[in-house]
Amino acid sequence: MSNKSIYNVKKNYYTGNYKENTQLDTDDATLYYKSLSIIDNYINNGPSTESTDLKTEYQQLIISDDSTLSALFDKYITIVDSGSDEGILDGVDMKDILSIEDPQTVNYALTLYFKILLKNSALSLDEVFKSISQVYKTLIKDLLAANNDALYPYMELTFLLGQIASSLKNWDYLQGLIEFLNGKVDLASEDEIMLSFLELIYGVSSLDTQSKESGFYFVEDLVFNSSGNNLFVNLLMINLQLSNKNYEEAEQLISKIKSEEDLSQAGVFYEYFLIAQINYYLQVGDGDKDIIQSLREELSQVCELNGTTDRNPYLIEQKALSASFDTITSKYL
Repeated sequence: MSNKSIYNVKKNYYTGNYKENTQLDTDDATLYYKSLSIIDNYINNGPSTESTDLKTEYQQLIISDDSTLSALFDKYITIVDSGSDEGILDGVDMKDILSIEDPQTVNYALTLYFKILLKNSALSLDEVFKSISQVYKTLIKDLLAANNDALYPYMELTFLLGQIASSLKNWDYLQGLIEFLNGKVDLASEDEIMLSFLELIYGVSSLDTQSKESGFYFVEDLVFNSSGNNLFVNLLMINLQLSNKNYEEAEQLISKIKSEEDLSQAGVFYEYFLIAQINYYLQVGDGDKDIIQSLREELSQVCELNGTTDRNPYLIEQKALSASFDTITSKYL
């Protein structure tokens, strides 16, 4: 596969344009991103009309073999379908993954390993972070000691580590990752989109005006160059418009998405669209309490159907606020 093709595959995946990747021919160069695109399209956009579960959908497009990556994908799919993390990584030894000779395969396998580990309800996010950061530290130490001119082979693992750090609001660690990627290693051109997203996450979280502006232009470019109506990219732009208090532009994007005939109301992306609308009405302060309540009720219903009630960040925050309020009021009632 040419560098241009790899660039398009990665861009499609990280901008939520999964369906393009699901149509790829399956080979060693496409297996990882085609497989992830099938899984994430199912999670974020809902199942296709031809399948009842992820495994069925996956097997229609991918023929598994006896490789480490295929074994990890099978485990990942089983967890998504069943919701059970019992024996989550039975038969998978981290030492076996680290002993693989090809650094890119190690990178993909470790990223999958920790994606699966994130679904282990017995582990906290902080525990997973400590585990992945320790493995990453060892890999980078060995990489720098080798002192070769090869392109950086661990970008997918680094991106996942950065996502976890941002979820934990460990901004110093995320900043360190970004500085390392910018100053210590050579990235393949197709991997720069992952660095741009990490910079976007850090920029939006910081008070630095220049970083926020850079993030805005990055997303604006994605919107301009996206084919068709890309819900994920439009959601990014809505949230940036809201953070900049550009309410008219945010409203226009919300109306544009709502007018789409093929808008799927299943999957995680639709959950985030409902959250974006709630945030919009809360910020404009037009007194639309009935609309906000209706959106919250729809969000709860969609999350219940998706099985994401315990993972949706808005519902988690609302539950925590409610618990805090109950604790406070109980002292005075």
